[in-house]
Amino acid sequence: MKAELSQSKLKWSNDEVLERFATRVILYIDPKFPDSDSDIPPEEDPFSDYNIAKNKIKDYGKRCDLTEDEYLLALNFASKGILVVDDQIVKIYREINQINLAEIERGYTDFKIRDQKHQNSKNEIRKFLNPPQPKLTPEEYRTLTLSNIRKDYHRFKADGKVLATSVFYDLIKNTGIVKVKLEFVEKFLKNFVPEVAEGKLGSDGTSLPKVIKKDVFVEFQNEMINHYIIHLELHQTIEEEWIKHWETLLIKS
Repeated sequence: MKAELSQSKLKWSNDEVLERFATRVILYIDPKFPDSDSDIPPEEDPFSDYNIAKNKIKDYGKRCDLTEDEYLLALNFASKGILVVDDQIVKIYREINQINLAEIERGYTDFKIRDQKHQNSKNEIRKFLNPPQPKLTPEEYRTLTLSNIRKDYHRFKADGKVLATSVFYDLIKNTGIVKVKLEFVEKFLKNFVPEVAEGKLGSDGTSLPKVIKKDVFVEFQNEMINHYIIHLELHQTIEEEWIKHWETLLIKS
């Protein structure tokens, strides 16, 4: 948590930090102090209920294992009924006492432990359900790549598109094409549409078209692939000639 990492623990803090901490706790809890007949402001009277409460908080802070911001976060959690100690919800009392202050700290510490165990459990389940894929051998990668290239032969003939965009783009670069005419780039950018709407507006106005955002680099790659295939008339060849062309480029990679 940011509150834990950004500061030192209160028990290691100097008087200035403890003074600020005590003030922040009082402002948060807003304890009710008895009315005073003294003309001296309670903040300036060392024996006022205000300063007695403040000193209790500072004294507690010297033994607290939380940071200043962590403790304020603990107060926030306690006010929402999130913290639990011995199966009992931790409450905030408007009378400052160190037992209640310590109970809030303990509740927050237990919460962190439970939350970490919960996160660890979720991570273990996620790893179990989604085990890392074994790394492909060069031969396995070649077989998979050629399989995708074969599928894209039929896909391109059907609708003029390929799915394995990055594969084809990298193979085209193996031909030695490293420069593109400025005219080609300008034409692409002028015709590029960053968003398209898919579907229609419902007659009752309750359903809207789905807006699909396009990645400019991916679209540029697709345009290069399309231009390359049509220029060499690869889409007019038989499947085996299509495979042979890309396999030759794959060997060079």
